[in-house]
Amino acid sequence: MAGEAKPLERAQKYLQAINGEMRNVQRDRNLTPAEKRERLDALTVERNQLLKYAVGAGED
Repeated sequence: MAGEAKPLERAQKYLQAINGEMRNVQRDRNLTPAEKRERLDALTVERNQLLKYAVGAGED
């Protein structure tokens, strides 16, 4: 069980970073709505992949 914590802790840190980037994109007044959508879509894909990995790591 202790071995499971490290990958999940790492995933949590990455998730926090991705969420922070998403907030920064949303607040950025220099980006057009289309640019924001493109960046948020890419970050959402990245976040979803991370969550799939984290759930898989937690099931072992």
